[in-house]
Amino acid sequence: MKHLVLFLTAIFCLNIANSAVPHYYFDKSPTAKKDIEYTIDIPEKHINGKFYPAHTLEMERVDSEHVYHNKIEIKTKSHQYINEATGRFENNELNSLLEKINFVSARAPYEVYFKGNHLLSADNHGVSRIYEIRYNGGHDPYEVCKMILNYHEFEYVTPVFRRYTYFIPNDPRFGTQYHHERINMQAAWDITQGDTNTIIAIIDSGTDIEHEDLIGNIWTNPGEIPGNGIDDDGNGKIDDVNGWDFIGNITVQQYQQGQFRENNNPLAKLNTHGTHTAGCAAASTNNNIGIAAPGFKCRILPIKCSSDSFQSPGILRGYEAILYAAVTGAHVINCSWGGPGRSPAEQNIINQAIDLGSLIVAASGNTGKNLDISPDYPAAYNGVLSVGSSGATDRASGFASYGNLVRIFAPGENIISTLPNNRYVAQSGTSMASPVAAGVAALIRSIHKDWTPEQVIYQMRGTCDNVLQPTNPNVRHLYFGRMNAGNALRNNAKEGFDMPGIGLEFVRVGQSNTISTFEFNDVTISLKNHLASDKNVTIRIIPIDNFVEFEEYEFVIPEFYTNSIQNLTAKVKLLSNNPWFKGDAEILIEMTGSNYYNLEMAKINIDVESSNVFSRYGGVPSAYEIIWHDGSIFSNDLFFVVGSSSRVGGVIHRSQEATGTLLPVSQQPVYCVHAFDSQNLIVGDGPSNGNAQVHHSTNSGQTWTQKSAAHITSFINSFHFFNENEGILLGDPKNGVWGVGYTSDKAQTWQLVTNIPPPLNNETGLVGSICQTGDSVWFGTTSGRVYRTTDKGYTWSVQVVRAGGFITGVTFNGDVGACIYAESSAQGSPRKMAVTTDGGNTWQLDAYDFTANMQSPVGIYAIQETDAIIVQNFDGKLFATEALGKSWTPVLNTKRDNYYHAYFNQNNNKVSVFTSGLSEVNRLDFTYSTADTRKELVFVFGSSLEFGDVVIDATSTLNKEIRNVGNSEVNVESVEFIPDDGTENTDFTILQPNLRLVSPIQNGQVRIRFSPKSEGLKSGIVTIKSDADNNEIKLNISGNGVLASSINGKNIFSNIIISPNPSSDFITIQFSNIGLQPFAATEKVQIFDMLGLEVMSVGIGLDLSTQKIDVSHLPAGVYFIRIGNKIEKFVKM
Repeated sequence: MKHLVLFLTAIFCLNIANSAVPHYYFDKSPTAKKDIEYTIDIPEKHINGKFYPAHTLEMERVDSEHVYHNKIEIKTKSHQYINEATGRFENNELNSLLEKINFVSARAPYEVYFKGNHLLSADNHGVSRIYEIRYNGGHDPYEVCKMILNYHEFEYVTPVFRRYTYFIPNDPRFGTQYHHERINMQAAWDITQGDTNTIIAIIDSGTDIEHEDLIGNIWTNPGEIPGNGIDDDGNGKIDDVNGWDFIGNITVQQYQQGQFRENNNPLAKLNTHGTHTAGCAAASTNNNIGIAAPGFKCRILPIKCSSDSFQSPGILRGYEAILYAAVTGAHVINCSWGGPGRSPAEQNIINQAIDLGSLIVAASGNTGKNLDISPDYPAAYNGVLSVGSSGATDRASGFASYGNLVRIFAPGENIISTLPNNRYVAQSGTSMASPVAAGVAALIRSIHKDWTPEQVIYQMRGTCDNVLQPTNPNVRHLYFGRMNAGNALRNNAKEGFDMPGIGLEFVRVGQSNTISTFEFNDVTISLKNHLASDKNVTIRIIPIDNFVEFEEYEFVIPEFYTNSIQNLTAKVKLLSNNPWFKGDAEILIEMTGSNYYNLEMAKINIDVESSNVFSRYGGVPSAYEIIWHDGSIFSNDLFFVVGSSSRVGGVIHRSQEATGTLLPVSQQPVYCVHAFDSQNLIVGDGPSNGNAQVHHSTNSGQTWTQKSAAHITSFINSFHFFNENEGILLGDPKNGVWGVGYTSDKAQTWQLVTNIPPPLNNETGLVGSICQTGDSVWFGTTSGRVYRTTDKGYTWSVQVVRAGGFITGVTFNGDVGACIYAESSAQGSPRKMAVTTDGGNTWQLDAYDFTANMQSPVGIYAIQETDAIIVQNFDGKLFATEALGKSWTPVLNTKRDNYYHAYFNQNNNKVSVFTSGLSEVNRLDFTYSTADTRKELVFVFGSSLEFGDVVIDATSTLNKEIRNVGNSEVNVESVEFIPDDGTENTDFTILQPNLRLVSPIQNGQVRIRFSPKSEGLKSGIVTIKSDADNNEIKLNISGNGVLASSINGKNIFSNIIISPNPSSDFITIQFSNIGLQPFAATEKVQIFDMLGLEVMSVGIGLDLSTQKIDVSHLPAGVYFIRIGNKIEKFVKM
């Protein structure tokens, strides 16, 4: 079976057979960030007693299937009235704005809960001002939001996201309730069996409230008189005696049109998910029927948010249900559902529910991904107890999402629970783990009735057992622990010992909350103890990323009282190995107290200046699940990448000027591409039938024709062209001969190359493991060998790098080269680098161990005419070595995730790295220093700046340019003014300089203001310090402070006339201000070249009418003449 190079943290390829269908080996790797459509500024707030710094919420695009296309939500700054008859606002200005999006109607879904006096909490989060806006036309909701988001009355505008239940059906056999023993449930029940006044809301698909093992625990509304048709408790729901059905039996179309059939019967017979989760939380226990559940006596409040019909899948109106449950008095609200897409409106509802005393418990999700990187909601919202799933052996379930945001794990595999019609069955999923945890949370609330939701969270987290990854402390923050119900009920109660509940409030750097320099920055670490007081609490900072350094890593808090906050001050700085100019550094805050341990992750924002430029091309829907294989860079602005998906077949992505277009190529998977120009392309495939084809397009991928390559190979790995017509096709062996083809007619026909050493048994090539420079080509194989040609593919040689290994990447610069290899074909085999200095005839193994250094390389490139080799990693980090792997330095990049392949282009010393992930194509441009690195700053037009006469207390501002005349970027460290005697510091002011970084052959600028405070000559020196070879340059500045009455009569040149222009030997300078007071004899004429370097100067004679200057010795070119502050240009022939 054909294997492709797919670079992940723990890969990789297995055995090779002859079929052409690729296999991939995925670890729990992060999914890529989506396109950021717009941003929302969130001010700093105190929410539920916790401080959240101001931040910018990036509204990331989720796939189309996860968002509704006929409605959005808006939050207004003031209350808006809706006309019930028309469904429109009373505010005509707002109605007119919404007409732009084909406005149909508005609804205030949460306003009902703030009418009357039944709500015990004020509308602290403005949720009554959140309105659902329906519109016609099926327009993209992100584009709709962007059309109206700048309206002055809006706090924010957001799409409405779809939410889904999380469960994994198992085979139809009953399991046993192993999970009670695993979480020490019996010990918990010895302390409490719950309270009939403690309510667990189950927001789900509906609950069989008549089930034999649920009916005894179904909540009854004490505020309603059954069957009288009156809303007795004033919550807007008539006769909600045993819960509520927010949806009824509707179709998808009816829901999209805002048609609901609300009723007071949350019973669901067909959709069994909600009945199962209800039983997991609080099936009646010790009743000689069915099963036992953690909640024991606690009551179930069933809330149905799905249609009776499977035509309308998913959870609908879930956040309305959350607020309804909180208002109704639910102590715990279970949400075994979620999905991608972050909404500030949903976070507002969560905040309001917590204010009302409700603990939100949510399933982390079943995608096996890191929730910190690819979040699902509500699990990832602030204040939510997110629950992952574990199994009978106390290991995290393979399907369970994990991460720092997953606060605890609970059993979620083969959990037997209730189904409609008095049935029982075992099911798996975080949907099961979440209500198991919710049942335990309800027990805690039963004995700690005055505790806040946050206190319950820290009680449950602080009593977890470290069993999920006990031998790997480096991932404890990702798999913190499995819930222990016995300890959660025992501690901080009379049966056990007191325990603090210390958690991280925030980490903030300075005032901007961002590191922007490589100096030490003040950082505040804010902690809160939610539970019992404690003494001598140890706080330790543990950097996850090794490119930040703290002056002090450990602190001791002598006394940490209940509900108190401790703010620690530390100093942090970036180290030279920092890989990001825009990204973050992850750190852990470890909190150790008496019988307590907690670990929280925080991110420190990084935004440092760099001349490197990161660009994102048009995104690709991740739902297509495209795996990218190869790219072709036609020009600096045009890039093609090809990939394959079981859903869409073979595709090509055309990236140009920061936009991208996705086009189909074939139903077969495609693996390589070559662009002859912007219109003419060829793409190679590897079909399962073994009949490989070359696909041709003459219109930039719009349409394709095919030419067979089956006589050459069954699988095409790559194309390489030496000129417009001559090129080679590199494919897998066929019939015992390598599938290498040669063309001399621009890929119209291909001839099999036979002068090549034969392949070994089961040896194939690898997509991406190829390098071409000039007439030479190298390619790596699945048997640890590298083939080489130096004559355009006519003849070949082969050398063994690592017998039995995989060569997954190869690069050369002359005879110096490097390759990435895996020790073997086994999954997880270490990735290392081998190097050569003789063109590949001999190789040195173990030049660098990528795996040991936590790197996963996805591309390697030798920068031509330098000693540098760069390696692009899966996590976005880009490193360079000039010592064949003995030492490395970072190339600053923007932090992204999921780089599966990298492609490189070089134009002189400018390098472009194109990368492709699951849902995006990116590009980084940077300048790399050549072997003869030079850094030199000079002032343009001389090292002096004269302001002339300026009236006292008036101002004159001039710019002075500096130029980098070297070939490497210069970092400016400081700009300082030192006054001469008789000059005050305030006479001259250096305004904000725009020259932190000066690229080669580019100018920076210093802006200086002169404002004399007294008469007379004022002067001083401006010193610019940098990392240039001439580490400081000095600028003499001067100006004359004069009274307003003395400015008249001074000689100021109004014009300079140069003739002849162009000139050959002599130039004559004429001044147009003849007759005014003459210049002093010390005045001079300065001549500069195009770089701003002074090439000659002459004194000005007494006759100011003309000045003749010999320029015969100057080479031909463009020059500038300067007299005082006047500059004119002339051309020397």
